Amino acid sequence: MQISLGRKGLAASGFLVGFALCAFGPHLIYWATNSAFVQKFEDQRVTSPDGRYDAVMVVEHSGGFGADTNWYLYILAKGAPAPWHYAYDALPVLWANPLSEEKLNWKTPHYLEVHYDIGEIVEFRNLWSWLEAMSWSERTPWAQDWEWVDEYNVEIRLCPSSDYSVLTPEGQRRH
Repeated sequence: MQISLGRKGLAASGFLVGFALCAFGPHLIYWATNSAFVQKFEDQRVTSPDGRYDAVMVVEHSGGFGADTNWYLYILAKGAPAPWHYAYDALPVLWANPLSEEKLNWKTPHYLEVHYDIGEIVEFRNLWSWLEAMSWSERTPWAQDWEWVDEYNVEIRLCPSSDYSVLTPEGQRRH
């Protein structure tokens, strides 16, 4: 028995296959090329002087084709697990590639220094708010009694230890 789709059936099949590739293709390619090769680990975890929050440096190394290493800095509630994927509940305050000789240092409960020798900072925010340590359900007004929560903010400052520049004197990127 031979099945004949006809022109309309063939067009519909082609549309469905094309839609599936557009919708799921990038995810499959990412999974096939990265997920088996990605290694993440906590490089440092330093607790704030008042013991409420941790500054956590996560290093992500992706092997395989296009191998790369990224450094992510998170501020989390003390003892909270480091995020192992980019999530809205824990956005990094720093993303660097590369970063060397990094060291986290709380000067006060509201002031964190990031010391490093050589670094190319991809993204950086110098202010962090206590709301970022809460899940989305805890942030909603109907699920939270805002009166008992005290505001907590942290300033983050970058402190390079050398005069190294990622650019040459001619303005070209160093490789």
